[in-house]
Amino acid sequence: MIDHAKLWSEKKYIDTWSIPHLLAGVVLVGIFSWLGFSFWPNLILSFLLIIGWEFFELYILGIHEHYSNKVMDVILGIIGFFIMYAFILKYNIYHMINELLFITIVFLFLNAWGFLAYKKRTGRIS
Repeated sequence: MIDHAKLWSEKKYIDTWSIPHLLAGVVLVGIFSWLGFSFWPNLILSFLLIIGWEFFELYILGIHEHYSNKVMDVILGIIGFFIMYAFILKYNIYHMINELLFITIVFLFLNAWGFLAYKKRTGRIS
């Protein structure tokens, strides 16, 4: 049987949380593109939100990670941004709404699953 708390435990560089961080970049560029933001405002807003999330994790949620893990989380979010942006350039965001919705649902599911595993691992829930 899979130990979900262990599956979602933090590693020094890449861990299961890397997937939602990658998808965060995908979701952000998709939403901002759908809202009509051009490349640079989209990239700047996405970058600020990705970095802001790392500060939120540390100072609000009290989640302490390796510095290298935090850096990788930001890098992966930006990689996700550029992967999705390439698809947006090729297919247009308005033709990708179903895919963006699916990715957003997967992103939210993985975050909820990981957060529950984190709470279990840290003893905050049973």
